[in-house]
Amino acid sequence: MLHVAWRRNEQQREAELRPGADYLEQPDMPADPEAFITPQMRMIVTSWMCEVAAEYRLQQETLFSAVALLDRFLSTSPVRAWNCCFCLPTRCVGVAQVAGW
Repeated sequence: MLHVAWRRNEQQREAELRPGADYLEQPDMPADPEAFITPQMRMIVTSWMCEVAAEYRLQQETLFSAVALLDRFLSTSPVRAWNCCFCLPTRCVGVAQVAGW
């Protein structure tokens, strides 16, 4: 019974932490739209993450967790495009792999 309550609590917490679907399309974007991450850039980065996961034969859960970490970070912190290119996704994959997700 304790396991069921814990799982329900985890699902509620996950729903609270999930970024909104429109987090990349924020109304207060700067005059230079290429300065920050766009949906197209996110697509390129996540595609690259898929290639990395295939190359290193990572489990699907690890890839999904890495993308979730990337989305959560991007939804809470404005990141310049050049800072995010491949450093942030690499760390997300590393953290997801070490955490065993």
